[in-house]
Amino acid sequence: MLRGARALALFLSPVPCPRRRCHRPCPPPRDLAVPNAGWSERMRERHRELLEWARDEGWTRVPSYRQYLPQMLVQPGAGAGDRDRDRDTRLFPRAIEGDGDGFEFVTFMSVPKGRLRCLCQLGPFLEGHPGPVPLLSVLLLEAFLQRHQGRKLFLGCDLWDAEGTTLHAKATGLFIQQDLPKEPPRGGDSGR
Repeated sequence: MLRGARALALFLSPVPCPRRRCHRPCPPPRDLAVPNAGWSERMRERHRELLEWARDEGWTRVPSYRQYLPQMLVQPGAGAGDRDRDRDTRLFPRAIEGDGDGFEFVTFMSVPKGRLRCLCQLGPFLEGHPGPVPLLSVLLLEAFLQRHQGRKLFLGCDLWDAEGTTLHAKATGLFIQQDLPKEPPRGGDSGR
């Protein structure tokens, strides 16, 4: 019960600013997975459709932040020193600051189904080799859990056009879950 209360307190605590290296709280992080000036009309239209679909199917929209959220990175019961080590870690990073210049996206997730859908738009700073997907395209990425064996997770991912009619790429991967760290001994006794 005490661990749950501490986790809740960490979650509700102000977020220290990763850029200023100070201990003053910053304003809450801004969700970047919302329509902005860089979104094309096609991206906005598909976003509205996916929002309605997600609501009907019981999927959750996952927010995206420019800042990291230390309360999501620190295991309950971890000390302040652990938080300082992870200070530059970000969830859903956004390295290119201009709206529409890099990778614009919105993500939806269904944990019970083991599936994730990401609607994205590729900006001009992501230019690569000539071929499969043109810049400023709106794409639909679908990731899914193929199977789970002990600590092994077999994942698959398909990259479609925005309507889900043309398959651009497929990928699979094997991920190994790490064991959670064991809790340190409680109390002043060192265990001797």
